[in-house]
Amino acid sequence: MKVAESRIQWIGGSDLPESKIIEAEKEFGFSFPQAFRTLLQKNDGGRPECWIVPFCNPRGGNLDIRTELCEIISLKSEGGKISPFTMINRKVRSHTTGYVIFADDIGGNSFAFDFTKGFDPTIVLIPAFEFDPIYVAENYNEFTNSAMTSDLGINSEIS
Repeated sequence: MKVAESRIQWIGGSDLPESKIIEAEKEFGFSFPQAFRTLLQKNDGGRPECWIVPFCNPRGGNLDIRTELCEIISLKSEGGKISPFTMINRKVRSHTTGYVIFADDIGGNSFAFDFTKGFDPTIVLIPAFEFDPIYVAENYNEFTNSAMTSDLGINSEIS
């Protein structure tokens, strides 16, 4: 199955060797979904031209919420420093376990893999000023397939 990333235009980012992905997986004790590994290998630290993420209002009602994915957090380390991905997730791990942040949105919220229920993670949004994860998608493929490439909420056809 093709995922929505094929229709997303990426800005910036760089190639990431497989060894860096394996290193992160070993440190945090999880395996990335294959589609996310593929994205990292081509666009580590990149940002999508436009990737609108829809999800349901956690407070109920019929209001759907949308936010724009801003950047994939880079696994690359430069100048002997630890990578932004490692730094952020070590801080998260010091407060709770089972969540691995992989991207952020334009409002400072974080997208994370939720491994608290098993090895096939759901996707959650962690609000910037509280740690009350909001369910976004059943898995990474569903997350990417629900991506909208315009703020009008119109899904483009997958090429």
